Amino acid sequence: MKIFAVYFSICLPREPDWLIKFREKYDEPFETHITLKQPCFIAESELPLLKQQLKAFVKNNNLKKIPVEFSKVVVDESDTEKNIIMLTPKDSVELIALQRKLIKVLSSYNDYFDINTIKYETDFNPHITIAHSVVSQKLEKVLLETPDKFSISGYCDKLVLIIVKEATVKERKDPNNLIIFYLN
Repeated sequence: MKIFAVYFSICLPREPDWLIKFREKYDEPFETHITLKQPCFIAESELPLLKQQLKAFVKNNNLKKIPVEFSKVVVDESDTEKNIIMLTPKDSVELIALQRKLIKVLSSYNDYFDINTIKYETDFNPHITIAHSVVSQKLEKVLLETPDKFSISGYCDKLVLIIVKEATVKERKDPNNLIIFYLN
């Protein structure tokens, strides 16, 4: 068995210093992305079909670079010991529509690595995570490190399928575990 997920890689040409420092301090060392399909287990024998499905999805939807503008800080406080801080885009209609189409295509893959992440897929709210596991007692102080008003422009430039044996940083960062579909 392996674990896979699908995400849009986000290019932020003018990523502000505050965001870089904030993510270095509170986030995991992964590329900026919006997860579309949460991590699921998959048999190795199913991988060729999954890759075919994604290739067809990119082609059938004529995927191009999708502009995004992040302007709001949102906190997921569903687990008070592991609050997650995210940035959400101003307009997410196109991202939501594409994610729903993708989930429909990949509906047979539902053996989730972490059952708690299903909510991010079923109630999809596009975001980039900028902090993990912020305890409630420190949340207010941590949020003071984000500006009240900001606008960060970028674009989705790649659809990425990641396939790993184990959910480790080393596996996630290994380029051999990534299948990249570049958007025009």
